[in-house]
Amino acid sequence: MPSLLLSILTLVIGLAAHALAMRHFQRQWILMSVPIFLLGAMGLIVAGGLALNVLIPVEEFIVALVLVLSLGFGYALTLVGIIHDSPTLSIVNEIKRYGAIGMPVSAVENFIETHPFFESRFSALLSSGEVHLQDDTIVLTGRVSRLLSIGDYYRHARGGNFSRTG
Repeated sequence: MPSLLLSILTLVIGLAAHALAMRHFQRQWILMSVPIFLLGAMGLIVAGGLALNVLIPVEEFIVALVLVLSLGFGYALTLVGIIHDSPTLSIVNEIKRYGAIGMPVSAVENFIETHPFFESRFSALLSSGEVHLQDDTIVLTGRVSRLLSIGDYYRHARGGNFSRTG
């Protein structure tokens, strides 16, 4: 139970602080700051508990840490779609714009023509520093390669295809 309370308190404080501070970050730091705010909030809560002589068992702390980081990364993934032009979010917003009458099927083709998702996503990757142009080549940054490697190792560990393309 202490791990659940610690997780909830950490998420509320960390994500609220992140939401308030987000408008002051450069675009490339918005996502990277999520785990920093969450770990900082957890550190403050644990330090406050120690100051009040409230000790959290190590097992409970580890469970809380896993919960917080899991939910924090889920928040970060959702944030990507909100900050950058997520195709799914754009489609849903366009349908919502039509209200109760719904979006006519005839309007879908026009919507697709006026929303070049590749261009917006690629521009977002460039501006956030996730990729950069080197001569006539698009290159992944070290951050992205490391994150993709984690996924590759996970797939390999569970017996899946080790290749990113497969």
